[in-house]
Amino acid sequence: EEFDIGAYTSLPSNKTKTILIIDNWDNLSSKYVMFHQPDHTVVWGEQTRIHGIIYQGIKPEKITALGTPRFYCYSKNFTIKKEDNHSLPKLPEDYVLFVGTQNYLNEDLVLKKLKKVIKDKFNNLQLIYRPHPWREFNKKVKKVGGVILDPTLTIQSDKYGSLLLPNLDLYNHIISNALMIVGSCTSLVVESSLMRKPYLLLAHNDGNPIQTPLKNYMNREHQNLTASLNNVSICFSLENLYEHMHYLMEKKIEASDSVLEHIISSKYQKFDYYLNQLIEKI
Repeated sequence: EEFDIGAYTSLPSNKTKTILIIDNWDNLSSKYVMFHQPDHTVVWGEQTRIHGIIYQGIKPEKITALGTPRFYCYSKNFTIKKEDNHSLPKLPEDYVLFVGTQNYLNEDLVLKKLKKVIKDKFNNLQLIYRPHPWREFNKKVKKVGGVILDPTLTIQSDKYGSLLLPNLDLYNHIISNALMIVGSCTSLVVESSLMRKPYLLLAHNDGNPIQTPLKNYMNREHQNLTASLNNVSICFSLENLYEHMHYLMEKKIEASDSVLEHIISSKYQKFDYYLNQLIEKI
C-alpha cells in the first residue's frame, strides 16, 4: 500500500525508475491490489512471481525472483562475527521450538498439549516458546511452567513505536539448534526449510469464530505448496501431535528440495549482487 499511495505524490518526476521489493510470502496474493505499479517488482520465488502476474496483473518481464535479503542469515556464507558484539544465549541441548503467530491461534492450548506430549513421550526434550513479536492479541506473554521463553527474542532487539524488531541474525541460532519447529502458517515454514529443519504445521480447528488455524491454512493461496515441502508435516488435530512429531523426528530430511526453490529463490544468498545487476539492466 505504501508504494501505491506515495509513488506518484513523492517522486520528483514520472521519469524516475522504481523497483519494489516484496518482503513477504503472501503480499501479492492476499493483501492489497496495486493501482500504480513500479517499473519492476522483486519477489521471493517463482511461486510469488506467478502470484504477481495473476493477481496484480504485473507483466512477466517486469517481475523477478531474487528471494529476500532478510533471509541472508540462513545462507551458507553467513556467520555471526565476534566484532558484531552479538550475545548468543545458551540453549538446551535438545529442544522443540514452538513459534507463535501474529493473530488467530490459541497458543495457550497448543502449549498445554505440547507440554503433555513432550512429558509423556519425549521426556528428554525441552520446549522453547517464541511468541510472535507483533502479536495482536494477549500482548503480555505469561510465563508457563516447564516452558522456556525464547532467550533470543529481546537480545539486541530494536523498537519502532510499540513494535519489537528482533535481531534477524539470531534467528539462525534458535532455529538451527532446534530438533523441530512447531507453528502455523508463518514465514518460519520457509525459514525452517532453508535450515533443513523439520516443521510441524498446525492446521487444526480450535473453534476461533474469526479464523481457525485450519481456515488460515486452507484459504491462503501462498500455502498451496507447503504440504509438498519434504521437511513439513501438516497436523489437522492436536490429538495427533505425538504421531506427527514422531514421524518428523524419524524422517530423514533431504539436503535440498525443489519445491522450496520454487517458493524462495536461492539467489537470496547473494541478494545485493543480483539486485545490482537488475538495477543496471532497467
